[in-house]
Amino acid sequence: MLWPSDGVVTLAEEDRTYQVITPELPIRFPATFSPGQTEVNVDLTIYWCEAINETLCFVERGTVTMPVTVDASVFSSTLQIAYTLVPPDLD
Repeated sequence: MLWPSDGVVTLAEEDRTYQVITPELPIRFPATFSPGQTEVNVDLTIYWCEAINETLCFVERGTVTMPVTVDASVFSSTLQIAYTLVPPDLD
């Protein structure tokens, strides 16, 4: 994950690189938030197989970019980043 160094969203150093086989979803990381604006970039490499045909597996690479605004007058301790896996059309 490419966290900005501006302090708006802070993630512990040990959580910035995440690698696991068969993760429990959703994947959660503790973070701290300070008022301001920033952009969070998450680089993904996901190896996954179809549920019905488990021998059909794919490698998905992508980047999720999310603009973030933290307002001191609004209480929220969650930042959600979603990524949908779509099987490629093999026809």
